[in-house]
Amino acid sequence: MSETKEARAYKRLKECVCRPNDRMERVENGVATGMPDVNYCIMGIEGWIEIKFPDEPARPTTALFGNGNHQVSVDQCNWLLKQSQAGGRGWLFIATTERLIMIEGARVGKMGTLINKMTTHELEQIARWRVDLPIMDQLRWADLRQLLAS
Repeated sequence: MSETKEARAYKRLKECVCRPNDRMERVENGVATGMPDVNYCIMGIEGWIEIKFPDEPARPTTALFGNGNHQVSVDQCNWLLKQSQAGGRGWLFIATTERLIMIEGARVGKMGTLINKMTTHELEQIARWRVDLPIMDQLRWADLRQLLAS
C-alpha cells in the first residue's frame, strides 16, 4: 500500500520539527468526528494538528480547497473551535507541492468552512507560519517548532 500525501507530510513535519524528547503521533480515530490527524507534545506543550494536502490550483484566484479539493469539514472546524475554547492548542497544517502553511485552529474554527473558499494568498495572510518549498533555510523549521510549543 502506498503512503498518502498526508502521511508523507506528517513524516516530514515530525522529522524536521521534533527532537528526541518530543512526541508526535498520527491518530486514527473512527469515533471522535472531526478530531485532528496528529497529537504532539513539544517542550511540555501538547497540541493537535489537522493535516491537509490539497492540489495547488492552476489560477491564483481559485480557492485552494475549491471543488472538493481535500476540504476542511464542518466537524473539523467545530473540533478546532471547541479545542480553543477549552484552552487547548490546535492547528491546520496545509502542505502542497509548493508551500507549507500553519494556521491557528481557533481561527479556522471561527471561520468555519469559509476557509474552503479562500485562495492560497488569502490563507497565507492569516497563517502564523508559512514557507515556500523547497525550504532553503532550516531555521524555518525551528521557527515552526517554537510556534507549536508557544
